Amino acid sequence: MNSRRDHIILITTFLATFTALLMWAGASLPEEPDVPGPPPGTYKVHSDDGEIEIPFVIFRDDILMLARVNGVQLRMLLDNGSLWDQLLFFGSPTIDSIGLDYDSEIQVGGSGEDDPVMSDMASDVTIRFSEIEFFGQPAITTPYSSGITSLWEGSDGQVSAAFFKHFVVDINFDEGVIRLIPPDEFTYAGEGVEIPMTPASFGSWTVPGTLEMDSGEVKQVDLMLDLGDLHALSLTTGPTYGIEVPDEALETSLGFGVQGEIKGHLGRVRSVLVGGYTFDNVLAGFQAPDGDGRTDDDAYIGFGLLSRFNVVFDYNGKRMFVEPNRRFSEPFEYNMSGMMMRPGAEGAFVVVKVYPGSPADEAGLKRGDLITHIDGEPTAGRKTWDFSPLFLEEGRTLDLGVSSGGEARVVSIVLRRMI
Repeated sequence: MNSRRDHIILITTFLATFTALLMWAGASLPEEPDVPGPPPGTYKVHSDDGEIEIPFVIFRDDILMLARVNGVQLRMLLDNGSLWDQLLFFGSPTIDSIGLDYDSEIQVGGSGEDDPVMSDMASDVTIRFSEIEFFGQPAITTPYSSGITSLWEGSDGQVSAAFFKHFVVDINFDEGVIRLIPPDEFTYAGEGVEIPMTPASFGSWTVPGTLEMDSGEVKQVDLMLDLGDLHALSLTTGPTYGIEVPDEALETSLGFGVQGEIKGHLGRVRSVLVGGYTFDNVLAGFQAPDGDGRTDDDAYIGFGLLSRFNVVFDYNGKRMFVEPNRRFSEPFEYNMSGMMMRPGAEGAFVVVKVYPGSPADEAGLKRGDLITHIDGEPTAGRKTWDFSPLFLEEGRTLDLGVSSGGEARVVSIVLRRMI
């Protein structure tokens, strides 16, 4: 098991990369499925008209829905990086209060540099989202000691196959509503584009895409779908596509997965073409291949790009439909201060990295400085992501309350693009 640890949260629209769980020792994840596989358990629809609509909000660049298990309200995230059958709960007093009956243990692995996590498993859980109730669901609860709960702070777990294997999943980001439609009742009536989906390894699925790199080189790629990856793109450098880190990229933490921190670079891809739609100057995470030399995860399309469409996932039909929504043309931006922070002592944020030549560096900020106020607002009782939008406007002046060596001062920084 991992020991609990402090974790860095980047102040940016992407906040952190919560990658999908790719493998569970002993779990039923086929390596190369031809179809999604049998859905877990059964369900009952409670609406009078038989329609299933589940409201959601965007929380830390993720889809968050309310659910109930044994009368306890939970905040659940939606993920499709791999279609795992189990509900995933992050161990906490809230999850303890559900009173699940665990009957086995299972090893949970995913992205990050630490070891897999031994977790508890239950085999018969009932969970309700709005107008639908799922029965006979397997569920995994990670231990407190793993530190996973703190990485997904503000949520209680994730759901995947209960939605995507039973239904066609229509996610309307403009309305903040998910519609679940039985596959045999689905007819697409939107104005978007159909894109074929292809099964890959460990329950992942891909769509075709074209990348024009910063160097001008054009690459045809299979983009793995992952709503749980908060970057627009996540690319692995290596032999499969010959992807290299751009010259102007920043070396940084890309966020955290189940097995800890993910280190790499953030840079730009000149353009991304998906389903006939083109995105320019896309921000992407670049990561070196892992120690096992895996090459099945060389290119991911994540929440940062998928959320610019109203999107329909039809796994049984091996297709998805995408239609631009109101966020389609927004620029891809990153923290323009040139510093990284994490929660520190007494409600302050501690500076853990300052990039040379950045606005933060020019203003005299140093590693170890404590940020107590941001534009007059105290950081006490707040999270780093609460202030994220303030750091994304080029030319904006931010006044930071800084404590260093027992002395307090106000530092002004003028934001500009670092990437």
